[in-house]
Amino acid sequence: EILELTGSEPLSLEEELEMQSKWKEDSDKLTFVVLDVARPEDPQLGVCCEGGAMAGDVNVFFHAGAGEDDVADRVEEAEGEALSGATPRSKSDMEGETPNYSVGEVEVMVAEKASRRRGIAREALTL
Repeated sequence: EILELTGSEPLSLEEELEMQSKWKEDSDKLTFVVLDVARPEDPQLGVCCEGGAMAGDVNVFFHAGAGEDDVADRVEEAEGEALSGATPRSKSDMEGETPNYSVGEVEVMVAEKASRRRGIAREALTL
């Protein structure tokens, strides 16, 4: 049912591990676990799920275009600093920096049926 609701395809264990590794390394994605404090915690999940049961997740995707604009803004800022006597930085110096994203997309999934329609998605977005 979850695959149908999310429009997802089933992944092999190898594909799942590869995806998790990519998400860990990508600076343009974040993911958070959503807990339902009204349900008992699962001790097998360890400290990540203390205080409730895992109910879903929140994924944040930052759009690349917003980050590219940020490099241009920082180049312009550096040019202004140079005019004021500060040591100028080149665009290539700034390209390795983590962009300051200002545009993104947020997805919230409450997978656990018992946790749906109780406001946890809204609560997760306000944290």
